[in-house]
Amino acid sequence: MKGDISQKLLQVLEDGAATTITILWAFSGGKSQSLRNMRQLSRGMDETPGKKAVRLTKEKYAEYKRYHGLLRKLEKQELLAEEGSGRNKRWALAKKGRALLKEKRALVKKQESLTTSGGVTVISYDIPETRRKIRGQLRDILKIMEFEQAHQSLWYGNKRITKGFLRTLRELKIFDFVHIFEITKTGSLKKVQDKEK
Repeated sequence: MKGDISQKLLQVLEDGAATTITILWAFSGGKSQSLRNMRQLSRGMDETPGKKAVRLTKEKYAEYKRYHGLLRKLEKQELLAEEGSGRNKRWALAKKGRALLKEKRALVKKQESLTTSGGVTVISYDIPETRRKIRGQLRDILKIMEFEQAHQSLWYGNKRITKGFLRTLRELKIFDFVHIFEITKTGSLKKVQDKEK
């Protein structure tokens, strides 16, 4: 009973916020812009600006909860720990997390290498905006592999590329968006390719 009342109250507040945002949107700008906005509202919209703002806020809150839930889960597994206090509070790798990271890096180094010269490896990618989360995952993987970012989607490092890394690109369905080059000791540029394709 109490939960139902709370739910109804939250719905009323949500609808009120959506209506307020829509009214502010309708009357924003000059007279002609306001008239265009009002006409657009009267013709009916798939989603009013207010409802869109409320929906996006709820989505961001859900994402925030998932993110913090994941951090707490990693904290329970003793992989992460909070350091500092107040505004200086931040998440950092715990002892167990550092050991796991070291182990993963060692595993990556052991995997069969596709680059051979020991020169600089350059990784460039152009991943569509619709796959933004996966683009973030790739950045995290490159950081773990100790690559450095030269530009927004250009990374480099004296690192060897493994078949395992290319397998990961395929699993994430971004293999065709990523280009890997090796700068050999003679200074020539060679594209790294996987023969298993």
